Amino acid sequence: MAEPVKRLTHYDFKAMKQQGVKATSITAYDYPFAKMCDQAGIDLIICGGSVGMVCLGYETTVPVTMEQLIHHLKAVTAAAKRALVVGPLPFGYYQASDEDAIRNSIRMIKEAGVQSTKIEGAGIMANRIRAVVNAGIPCMAHLGVTPQYYAMMGGYRAKGRQAAEAKKILDQALAVQDAGAWAIELECVAAPVAEYITEKLDVPTLGTGAGVGCDIQGLILHDVLGMFDPDRHTPKHSKQYVNLWQIAVEALQRFDQEVKAKQFPAKANTFKISDEELKGFFELVGEPDRFKPQEP
Repeated sequence: MAEPVKRLTHYDFKAMKQQGVKATSITAYDYPFAKMCDQAGIDLIICGGSVGMVCLGYETTVPVTMEQLIHHLKAVTAAAKRALVVGPLPFGYYQASDEDAIRNSIRMIKEAGVQSTKIEGAGIMANRIRAVVNAGIPCMAHLGVTPQYYAMMGGYRAKGRQAAEAKKILDQALAVQDAGAWAIELECVAAPVAEYITEKLDVPTLGTGAGVGCDIQGLILHDVLGMFDPDRHTPKHSKQYVNLWQIAVEALQRFDQEVKAKQFPAKANTFKISDEELKGFFELVGEPDRFKPQEP
């Protein structure tokens, strides 16, 4: 009997940082893809507000609700046995108060089955992180490009490319670390700045477009597998390892063609009935003359 798989914890990621071992993170949104990630050895799976843009057709992450996110996270946590699963709190479910942050973090743990929540931003959001951690729930921080604050940022652009802004991100990172965040995602932060911040922190950094210096490297699964319409803008920091979109379109085209050419379904794709039972069927429905012996 195979031994049960040991799930990674946030302590394992801290140990990897201390040992100089890099870790991987994929953002995935359902059972089969999370299962693939787990079998491939991916260390961390995130299922957050980007589900709105990737799977639901929203323009931003802002409209995503707790109910929608929990629905997807249940599928992810059911599939992932080794990877640590992070459930970021959606926009509007932690900004108003520490109590909201704690209440909805508890929902993430109890209903979605995640091992950690994630909160975007610093400043007062460091208080939210501290409150969640003090409630006994691991929490990751998220700095740099913070998609939930798209309107405030005036659009998506790389961060830390000016000295003052780079210093601000460093200060924010130190603040959320002090608040108890076990890791910090740095999204689209200038690589040298992200590397410096990573060196100055005791907790691991998750780089999303933040250079090789980060402890954990993250991508969205649909970017990795090439599962977007070719006309879609591809972010600079992503990398496509296979073009499943084209493979899928070609497979669907072949299906369409075979159906219209009456090539599918073939005998191999259908279920049989004996001549005796078929004859009996036509007799029962009062049309015995319709029976003809089937071809072998």
